Amino acid sequence: MRALGLQAQSRCLDRKQNSSRHSTAQSICNTSGRAPTTTYLSWQQAEDAPSCSGQGVSLAMPRGRKAVCCYATHRAGETSSHVPGTLDLPPHLADFADPRVGPDLTDILPALSPKQLADAIWGFAKQGLQPAQDLMDAIAAEVQSKLEHFRSQDLSNTIWALAVLKYQPSEEWWGAFERQVYNNITDFTDRDMANLMWSLAMLDHKPVWVLGPLLASASDTFPTFSPNALHLVGWACGKLGYCPGPEWLEAYLKASQASFFQLSPTEMSNIVWALAKLGHKLPAKWLDSFLMVAQWRFPSFSAKTLSVVAWAVAALGHTPSQEWLVSFEHQVREKFNDFSGQELACIAWALRRFGYTHEHNAVFYMLQRQDQFLEADYEILANSRLLSTVLAWQSERGYGSSGGGGSDSAAGGAGNRPLGGSPSDN
Repeated sequence: MRALGLQAQSRCLDRKQNSSRHSTAQSICNTSGRAPTTTYLSWQQAEDAPSCSGQGVSLAMPRGRKAVCCYATHRAGETSSHVPGTLDLPPHLADFADPRVGPDLTDILPALSPKQLADAIWGFAKQGLQPAQDLMDAIAAEVQSKLEHFRSQDLSNTIWALAVLKYQPSEEWWGAFERQVYNNITDFTDRDMANLMWSLAMLDHKPVWVLGPLLASASDTFPTFSPNALHLVGWACGKLGYCPGPEWLEAYLKASQASFFQLSPTEMSNIVWALAKLGHKLPAKWLDSFLMVAQWRFPSFSAKTLSVVAWAVAALGHTPSQEWLVSFEHQVREKFNDFSGQELACIAWALRRFGYTHEHNAVFYMLQRQDQFLEADYEILANSRLLSTVLAWQSERGYGSSGGGGSDSAAGGAGNRPLGGSPSDN
């Protein structure tokens, strides 16, 4: 009888502990009582993730994740109990937030709902924290066990967090994730789609069997997409090397053209870069419209974005008007010292493809100033692709040896690295 009594007391104690653990987990993820909002990074932030510096949208801290982020900060080795941009934990959660006396985060993972689990890993990524490998493995395993209950927003936020944290899941995990994406294929908003495509590109994962129907479904709602979401979807396709069908391309070109004036110079350059990388034959009307808007906004284009536009348009086999070329050359002269040797090589190659003669070519002109070299000029001479292009020009004028083959080789280099510090860097 005494043994039976002890067993009954033990079972009762276990139930109380499990109930307390579940209650604590619920209180952590619902301290504000508000549903978290969704947001996403622009491509320019990708290379600097998780610090999220650079151009792009600012990320607001979803209130429902505050307590989880505070606890995540402790787990990641922070010394302060307060995360910038969040509220202090309520007194009854203070002990839980302290890793010296509170339970381990892995202990409460089973008690988290799919949404709470997605919010928790989102909190790590949002705060720029890098959890230990064993903790990330435990979170990924828990996510996998509950993926069938994830909604489109949960899927989008989770994969975004993994991309920012540069965590590569297992093949088994990817299989389960892809199936759930397919099950929710018509439920993704433009922001969810942008998050998802950006993350797949950053993790270099190309599930063709999902991308086809996913992008086909998105094409029906392109008119409702924000300019930034359109840009991210297009850039991701270029980064992944995935070519959607002609119907998708027609819908994408129509929606992007309507957003030209809302796109930033960086977004414009990356859209045309992605289309050039995919090898699409674009309508001349779309390209002329793109170049007109780009010319009107040239003063706000950086040296990097100018080089990307020049390379992409040349790679697409389109020749701008003489007026556009004169305006472009003027921008190159004004921003010459901001270009890297790689970027100038791309511009030199593009201008030669456009048939822009060396007498009016800003790059060639600057190379003639051998008695006034600046530091940037030496970088130009150290770039083999640019030198081969210059040698080709000199050969046409009767100077030196031929280097015509080298000028065309610049195309491959430009396509692999259109912008320094962009996600397109491999």
